[in-house]
Amino acid sequence: MNRIMKLEKEQDIKDLANNYLYLINVAEMDERYVESKYLELLWSKSGRKVRHVVEDVLHLYLAGYLPKLIVGTRYGYIYTNNPEIIGPFLEKKERHWKSECINCYYLQKRFRNKNNMTLKDYLEV
Repeated sequence: MNRIMKLEKEQDIKDLANNYLYLINVAEMDERYVESKYLELLWSKSGRKVRHVVEDVLHLYLAGYLPKLIVGTRYGYIYTNNPEIIGPFLEKKERHWKSECINCYYLQKRFRNKNNMTLKDYLEV
């Protein structure tokens, strides 16, 4: 869910972006991998809240309020714009999305008794 769009004032969005930049600077994540457990301790947030911050940073980046992304890799989280790091991250996200889409399609067919439904029909719904 894009929690950024719920903020009505642009100043609130800018304040949130500055708050996240402060957290990123405290963790020294700029071009350096940081493990999730370290962020949880440093930011005094649960793992779930850390993932919320990562998602919010994504939406702030897409809206143009932040210059870089926080990307989760097997080495930890990193604040970067490096295409060599973001490329594999995007491929992984795309594979996950396709897998979820196929699973939902088959569930839709089974539980809604739509045995003749094609994947194209499902995507158009």
